[in-house]
Amino acid sequence: MWRTSLFGKPLLVNANISMDGYNQGVEQVLGTIAAISVLKRNRQTSISAGLAFVWPFNKIPVMPVLTYWLQFTPQLSMDISMPRQLYLRYQPNRNSRWSLGSMMQSDQYYFRSQGETRYFSEVSINTELLYEYIVSQHFHFFARGGVTSPMTGGIYQTNRKEIKGLELDYHRKTEPFFTVGCSYNIFK
Repeated sequence: MWRTSLFGKPLLVNANISMDGYNQGVEQVLGTIAAISVLKRNRQTSISAGLAFVWPFNKIPVMPVLTYWLQFTPQLSMDISMPRQLYLRYQPNRNSRWSLGSMMQSDQYYFRSQGETRYFSEVSINTELLYEYIVSQHFHFFARGGVTSPMTGGIYQTNRKEIKGLELDYHRKTEPFFTVGCSYNIFK
């Protein structure tokens, strides 16, 4: 991450390169660059805006990014990161937090069909209730449950282009989900 300023406002620039593949090997190298400027920040409000460039996606390679955080009371806040998430957060004490909201999520995987590698991608909206608990400085616990509602999905070539002549009748219903997990942060 690189920090600088633009028109007297803080500007954060982040670049990321990753490889994407499956058990047969690497299929593609992905790259993202995001530049986000902090427009306003105080104890109760934070507003940021910027652009994210995603390569090699052809349909929408540049996306606007808007974030808005508002603290209503010391325990209650709203956290919006468009186009990805919207949450109302309640933090009754230092170690726990409840969140109610929605998040756009993408699931993808590779598979072989007729001797060629194909790419399946699905975008869904997860409406959820999330509980987070800080057990110690390094160890965190979470539990989340809700419903996942698919928006779109399809099978593509590995370069993310549509396969001409392929008709896919894709329908998946809204389904409930429940997840419990923990994380360990070695850097704190």
